[in-house]
Amino acid sequence: MSLSSLGWSAFFEPHLPIPASHIARVIAQGSDLFLIHDGTRELLSTVRGRLRQHPQFPPAVGDWVVFTPTGDQQAVIDNILPRRTSLARKESGRSSSPQVLASNIDRVLLVTSMNQDFSARRLERYLALVWESGATPILVLTKSDLTRDPSPFLRQAEVCALGFPVVAVSNFSRHGIDELQAHLPPQETIVLLGSSGVGKSTLINTLAGTNLRETRTIRETDGKGRHTTTERHLLALPSGLLVIDTPGLREVQLWTSPESLARTFPEIAALSGNCRFRDCRHQGEPGCAVTDAVHSGEIDATRLASLHRLEREVDFLERQSNPLAAQEHKRRVRKLTRAYQKKKREGM
Repeated sequence: MSLSSLGWSAFFEPHLPIPASHIARVIAQGSDLFLIHDGTRELLSTVRGRLRQHPQFPPAVGDWVVFTPTGDQQAVIDNILPRRTSLARKESGRSSSPQVLASNIDRVLLVTSMNQDFSARRLERYLALVWESGATPILVLTKSDLTRDPSPFLRQAEVCALGFPVVAVSNFSRHGIDELQAHLPPQETIVLLGSSGVGKSTLINTLAGTNLRETRTIRETDGKGRHTTTERHLLALPSGLLVIDTPGLREVQLWTSPESLARTFPEIAALSGNCRFRDCRHQGEPGCAVTDAVHSGEIDATRLASLHRLEREVDFLERQSNPLAAQEHKRRVRKLTRAYQKKKREGM
């Protein structure tokens, strides 16, 4: 194995220290320890104390780092190189910080099964994260052998996918696997994202042609999955493809921008320019081209409702991290409250 086989590219060359030090890629991440690979060996690593002030701390699976060997198969990470791409969600709880799920990735496989797990609304949420990451999506619909008619699932996924690949696969019969592999060239890094039990670990084993990841069955009563993967880990497949497996996500809080939401709902963004008001929220304002399109059937009402839900999350996230945005929100609320109270008094 070499650095190039681990995904090293010319993008990182200008960011190397002079003289160049030891370079490695993070292939597994713990709370305080990191497993890195320098192209010849794995090393268990800690981080320099000063690195905790680094804007990209902590290192994420997929990061390229500069390290100093400290013993037999041990090292300390001195620096984190700038990320080419990064897939992140908001940390759980009240924190207004991102949690990087994977970095320096080329493609994100959004994996969902064609059973009770399938949700077009969840796919829209995942896609908003993908557009923010800088990577490109592939929608993978698993368990095609267990559904009589996959076409309804495919149609809904294709509406979300905006022309990017949608592939129905069966890990049991290998249906669709060759089609999926055609989208996955060697030495690219992909990350699999989806709920527990949709078949991510099984899909990795199928792509690898061997059992690299432990698998478990879902509960038949409700189609819910059980966690098999409990940590993020970068794997090199025999084909040369690099795969980051992630634990099943039960909650995906957005860490994205309005621009990424516009890319997730391009048909709505395209019509927004025809609205009477530049700041139209498409919530009943006069002259709203988007609302008219919903009434005419040109735009799916569920897509607009989904956009509104995600916009509220993004607005809330902005208020959490930006005091000026929070003040502006309070000002708008006070203005609307006064207008409502005035209208109520005049009607009495």
